[in-house]
Amino acid sequence: MNKLFRRLFPDKERRAFNKMHRRHRKELVKHAKETGEWDWGWLHDSIIMQIKHMHEYYTERNNVWQSDETRLRIIEQLNHILDLDKEINRMQCDRNGVEFIHEGGKCTAIYPDNYKERVEKWIKREQELYEEIYNSIGKNIRWWWD
Repeated sequence: MNKLFRRLFPDKERRAFNKMHRRHRKELVKHAKETGEWDWGWLHDSIIMQIKHMHEYYTERNNVWQSDETRLRIIEQLNHILDLDKEINRMQCDRNGVEFIHEGGKCTAIYPDNYKERVEKWIKREQELYEEIYNSIGKNIRWWWD
C-alpha cells in the first residue's frame, strides 16, 4: 500500500527528478533523430550531453543517494570535463589572426606571416584537450554512479 501511495503521490524531490529526467530524455531523442553516423562530432556531442545531464543530476540533488563527500568530487570531475569542452568551443571560434575584408560583395582573407605555426599550435592544443577529456572520462567513469 505504501508503494502505491508513493507512486500516486511522489514527494517534491521525486517530482523534480522526474521532470528533469523527462527533459533529458527529450533532448536525447531529439539528438538521436539528428544523428549523423559519419560525423565524429556527433559522438562527441552525445558524450558531452550525457556529461551535462549527469552534472545537472548531481548538482540538483534530486533523488541522489551519494554522500556529499563523494557527490562533490563527482561534480568537480564533471565540471573539469565541461570546462575543457568550453575551451574547445572557444578555440573553434578563433580565427588564428586571419582578417576578412568585405568589399563590393567579395570577401578577401589576409593571413598573417606566422599562420602555419599558429594553426599547428592550435591543432596540437585541440588534440591535447580532447585527450584530456576522454582520459578523464575513462579514469573516473566507474565512480559516477548513484
